[in-house]
Amino acid sequence: MSNELRASSMYAYVQDVAGDWDSYRQVAEAMGDSPPDRMVIRLAGTTTAGFRIIEVWESRDAWEVFRHERLRPAMCTIGGDESSISPVFEGMAVRHAIFNPASFRAPAPPR
Repeated sequence: MSNELRASSMYAYVQDVAGDWDSYRQVAEAMGDSPPDRMVIRLAGTTTAGFRIIEVWESRDAWEVFRHERLRPAMCTIGGDESSISPVFEGMAVRHAIFNPASFRAPAPPR
């Protein structure tokens, strides 16, 4: 079994947000605990300038569905929209991905 993921149609992005961790936590809570359909992984954490989100999706279309059906409504619930948190967003088509299932343990939910 290969640890290389089929990357041909995958989509990923990095988003840097000049906001506090509580802003991320509020949006995450508003979206609920169930993993979004067709998301491969989300990594989020604090940086010196705010917080960073890295996500990998099965496709760009899957990301767009999530963005419109779950992210935007969650942002509205907390009284904002995507532009209110001043993100720096960079998307990319994934050309290569390697996954080591032996070392992966899901982190605890945001606090």
